[in-house]
Amino acid sequence: MNTSGWIGALLDKAGAPLLQLEEDGIFPSKLRLSSEVYDSLVRLRYRELEHGNPLVLLGTQVVEDASLSRDDFALEP
Repeated sequence: MNTSGWIGALLDKAGAPLLQLEEDGIFPSKLRLSSEVYDSLVRLRYRELEHGNPLVLLGTQVVEDASLSRDDFALEP
């Protein structure tokens, strides 16, 4: 399955509110994503993760949130 298109769209969608928060001096500690998106990112970034690096996108740690749908995200302070 080609995940780059919908993951890219989701990250574009998350980028605007993340930028607004940063401009307001708020720096979220976590980007919560659905299990489907999280699992896809783990597969894409497995080499970095194998070396002990955290899963980070848009400068924010990524965590799995099973309550979110594939097209949703949440930013955590």
